[in-house]
Amino acid sequence: MTPEWGRALLWAVVVAALSQVPNWLARTQAAPGTVFIGSLAPWAEDVTYHLSFAEQARRGAWLFEDKYNGNRIHSRLILNPYFLLLGRSARWTRLALPDAALAARFVIAVLLLLSAYGFAARLLQRRSERILYMILAPFGSGLGW
Repeated sequence: MTPEWGRALLWAVVVAALSQVPNWLARTQAAPGTVFIGSLAPWAEDVTYHLSFAEQARRGAWLFEDKYNGNRIHSRLILNPYFLLLGRSARWTRLALPDAALAARFVIAVLLLLSAYGFAARLLQRRSERILYMILAPFGSGLGW
């Protein structure tokens, strides 16, 4: 690994870690009797819907039953590789699903930033341009939802 890629990796880890601070604060400061589900997004129903797929994968399922479908006669089975991997990795690591989801979000953020840097390394000739791109790229997409 070249020193430039090392700096890019370090920056990606720092940005991904900083993006997890609000989730960490929410998890550590949850009110007694409540559970932090792993997301600060205002659409908690979607989060629990998707975590239900990961929970089925954690229990060993390969296809997921749509348990939130009101029509039980025509229940469908769903294959989602992301939630399959998330549920299986939660099982292997013995992490709670919200924690596994936050860890996956961290790893995916680092990989995304490194692939963005790889794109910049091919596109931009000057190192100063690549550094500026790496500084600006993580903040160009909003708040994460």
